[in-house]
Amino acid sequence: MRRSAAVFTALVLLLTAAVAAPFFVGADPDLLMIVVPLGMFAPFVAALATWMLVAGRRPAFGEAFATRRFGPGLLLALVVFVAIAALQPVIGTALGIAEWRSPADPVGVGLALVAQFAIMLVASIGEELGWRGWLFTLLRPRGFWFTALVTTAIWTVWHLPIVAINVVQGFDSIGGAALALASVAAVGPLFAALRERSGSVWPAVLAHALMNSLLLAVDEHLVAPVEGAARLAWLAIVWLLALAAAFALVGARRRPAGSFSASRTSDGLQRVRITAVEQG
Repeated sequence: MRRSAAVFTALVLLLTAAVAAPFFVGADPDLLMIVVPLGMFAPFVAALATWMLVAGRRPAFGEAFATRRFGPGLLLALVVFVAIAALQPVIGTALGIAEWRSPADPVGVGLALVAQFAIMLVASIGEELGWRGWLFTLLRPRGFWFTALVTTAIWTVWHLPIVAINVVQGFDSIGGAALALASVAAVGPLFAALRERSGSVWPAVLAHALMNSLLLAVDEHLVAPVEGAARLAWLAIVWLLALAAAFALVGARRRPAGSFSASRTSDGLQRVRITAVEQG
């Protein structure tokens, strides 16, 4: 298990660094619109390579990447993120952090939201098959919160190159980059909780797409620009709601109800097995 996790982590970080490197030495920043969604598949590529190349017998793809069930987890992910998207401006305006505004072109905003969601839904498959699919499954015998926090920590570090590019290219400040990384770290446990609760990676995929589309639309079109010190408070609303939702979904759970077990193969590689995943 440790070897597979180490190989995956090294591969995903190297792949992303290789993709990001040209933008630090003069590559056209307009290409980021193409490279970033494609780069979101780096975790799946790294996970697939690890699954295929690390010695030892392999679990089936559906086991290793948690792709075997949909179920009510998709509805749960939808409800949770729609609730967060609705509560952020309500709480923010009530506290005086933000001010409501009406979109100048509601139809255009709606169409842009649908397009952004569709793009992010496809791209999020690449990320989540690696993070909440492969790596979560690999680490889960160590307990939920250990797995959620380690996966989130590596996922946050993985975002460093793109965040750094935004700073170098002048698209964001160092403070804005720090807030972006904090947002990633705050929602990671919620993605993991959706994965844990459902036994499937697909609710995390949907949640990821909603975060990168619906929450972005709220921030850009439903409230006036929130800047300065208020920006931290505005984003902290989402962070606290996400962490509260994660804890509400799984509580202090350490191990699932007989869902995961691990055994060693003849070469000492720890193999993760998933048996019936029934969450209460």
